[in-house]
Amino acid sequence: KDGSSGRDVETVSFSNRSSFPTTSLLFQQPSADDDSPGDASLTKAAPPPPPEVDQYQHVYAPPGKVGVAIDVVNGNPIVHKVKRGSPLEGLLRPNDMVMAIDDVDTTCMSAADVTHLMVKRMNYQRKITFVRKEDA
Repeated sequence: KDGSSGRDVETVSFSNRSSFPTTSLLFQQPSADDDSPGDASLTKAAPPPPPEVDQYQHVYAPPGKVGVAIDVVNGNPIVHKVKRGSPLEGLLRPNDMVMAIDDVDTTCMSAADVTHLMVKRMNYQRKITFVRKEDA
């Protein structure tokens, strides 16, 4: 636990970079018997966060619609809007950069591709990895 914020902190290591602390914001605790589809051909670790960002954060979206609109800014998918009543309301914010969905790198995907990936897995809990710039 991070003593200052009381949140669980995990460390993600990358082969070509040093370790980055991450914070998990949990909507729903992932279960050990999670049977979400494994798409080995698509799965690869998200790249390190941009230099101006301190850490990755993760939220877990429950099965069903998430009510999040995605846009692309400077070639990266970002949260455009979180709809009122969304299970991720208060967890994701506009301008959060979506780095991965279920550990599938989304950093070079179009908004339509990121949305398709979330919809394709809508019957399962989804792990959304994102970064939030400190000044946002």
